[in-house]
Amino acid sequence: MRQINASPTSTLCLLLAAAGLMLWSAAGCAPQVVRHGDTRIPASYSGRTLSARLPAEIRVPEVMAAFTSVLDERGYSVQSSTVTAENGHIVAHAPRFDNFPRVNIRAQQATTATVVTLTNEPFGDQEQCRSLLAAALTKLGL
Repeated sequence: MRQINASPTSTLCLLLAAAGLMLWSAAGCAPQVVRHGDTRIPASYSGRTLSARLPAEIRVPEVMAAFTSVLDERGYSVQSSTVTAENGHIVAHAPRFDNFPRVNIRAQQATTATVVTLTNEPFGDQEQCRSLLAAALTKLGL
C-alpha cells in the first residue's frame, strides 16, 4: 500500500475548500423569502424556483397574460405557451439565447390562491425570476 504524504499547507487548503463548500450548500438550501409588489406578496426562492401565492381572485389566464406582456416587453422569445382556466405554462428564452438559459413560468389555480412558479434552467437565477414576478405583479395591480 502506498502512503500519501500531504503537506500541512495542502491539508489546510483542502479543509478550507470543504468548509466553504459546506457553507455554500447550506446557504442554498434555506428558502429565501422576499415580499413583492404593493400588496407585499411573499415569494420564496429555493433551488432554482421562485414560488408565490397570489390572491385566488387573480385567475390563471390573467396571470399568464401579465407574464406574456412582461416577457414581450423585455425581448424574450416565447417557445411555448399553454393556458387553461386552471393551469398555465410558458417557456421563454432570454434575448440573445437559443435554448438555454430559459425560464419556465407556471400558474395553477388552487382553492385559496393562484400558485405561480418561475424556474430558470439550467442553473437558476433568483434575480431574473424576482424581476419577472415583480413586473407581472405591477401589471396585475398587485
